[in-house]
Amino acid sequence: MINSTGLVLIVDDSLTVRADLIDALEGAGIRTRGCSTLAEARSALGAPVAANAAVATSTPTAWGRVTDGSPLAPNRGNGRSDPAPVRLVILDPLLPDGDGLALLREIRGSAVTADVPVLMLSSEAEVRDRARGLLVGATGYVGKPYDRGQVVSRAGELLRPTGEDGSARLDGLALGADDDVSKVGDFEILKARLHALLQRKRVEDEHHRAREDLLRSELAAAEARTARAVAETRAAFSEELARKNRELETFSYSVSHDLRAPLRAIDGFSRALLDDCGPSLDERGQRYLTRIRAGAQRMGELIDDLLQLSRVGRSDVTLELTDLSEVVRAVVAGLERQQPDRRPKVTIAAGVTALADRRLIRVVFENLLGNAWKFTGKTPAPRVEFGREERDGRASYFVRDNGAGFDMAFAAKLFAPFQRLHREADFPGTGIGLATVHRIVDRHGGRVWAEGVVGQGATIYFTLPPPSGGDRT
Repeated sequence: MINSTGLVLIVDDSLTVRADLIDALEGAGIRTRGCSTLAEARSALGAPVAANAAVATSTPTAWGRVTDGSPLAPNRGNGRSDPAPVRLVILDPLLPDGDGLALLREIRGSAVTADVPVLMLSSEAEVRDRARGLLVGATGYVGKPYDRGQVVSRAGELLRPTGEDGSARLDGLALGADDDVSKVGDFEILKARLHALLQRKRVEDEHHRAREDLLRSELAAAEARTARAVAETRAAFSEELARKNRELETFSYSVSHDLRAPLRAIDGFSRALLDDCGPSLDERGQRYLTRIRAGAQRMGELIDDLLQLSRVGRSDVTLELTDLSEVVRAVVAGLERQQPDRRPKVTIAAGVTALADRRLIRVVFENLLGNAWKFTGKTPAPRVEFGREERDGRASYFVRDNGAGFDMAFAAKLFAPFQRLHREADFPGTGIGLATVHRIVDRHGGRVWAEGVVGQGATIYFTLPPPSGGDRT
């Protein structure tokens, strides 16, 4: 016989099941009470659980009576019928007035009943209900059809007063054990509890995997949304930037084009005035007219350079395998014809090729070699070199001279329009040439930079797309 000071609450809508379990448990000396609905069970468990349920409950039934009206036998042997605390709940998850798991949640949510063991009554087919119950907090389950002896043995274990053995069990649970089984327990009980633990572990693993899959899918969706937003923003920004650049280039072209007509008039009439009326003018008048013509011609050069810069921004880039060495030789020949009295020593690397727009790359070399010609004008033994070398694993092309050079502190200003590092009187120019070079190289997908030393010359480097199959020299 098991002497119990507490009560086993049997919650099942089947009168037959309730009566059978009551008979088996009371026969072992365990006091019981039967309930057929959630409302009756909440009433039997007391106010804390009823309050947690937040629903109306039926009128409390006196302790010692089964809620369906049948008498509840007192603990046999002592004739007591006074109320006793609920020490164990045997619960059917399917009840006529709701889900039995709702009652399990209320039991676990109340400070008064949180530690009360709960055994679920579940058929072998109700695996999902078992798993849900274990996740909510059920102590274990009893399968239907159940074995009376198994139920009594399991109830006896859960109702056994805590002694030294109980303290060890509690310590083990506190350290992380999932459950405990008495050494003298029934093998069927052990098997059922192991099955319950395995079921709970499987459900927990599935829940963990489902949560990870959900988090991964949410993260992937968030990344996709962010990528789309960034792409849309970038596309809108690029489109707006392109539109602004087109507007600026159109404006620059229009202004430059419209300025050419009045400048031609100024230059033409000034030249006619010098030719026709020069002898009648004094030296000062002739000097003034000469300065007017020089200013108009310089303005014409500036307009030509601006028009070229604008055309570079608007023209299409057609890449083809280009012999850069041949282009350099053609530009050098043109410079020698224009300035026959200037003969710098020119070194041109042979067979240097790259993917480039043939027309635009000629403009690059016209500006770079023209600068080299100009800035070596005061050098006793001028040298100009074109070549190719590796920089950071990529082919870099260069034009080098030993002319005036520049201070590297101002290198960043070289490729901005109208920026000059030398006096106009020393080296005339418009300040547009290197800006044009920068724009052309940029449109090729390359980059351009400069290195120099004051009085020792300068080197302009740039990169271009390599020919298929690799560079060759």
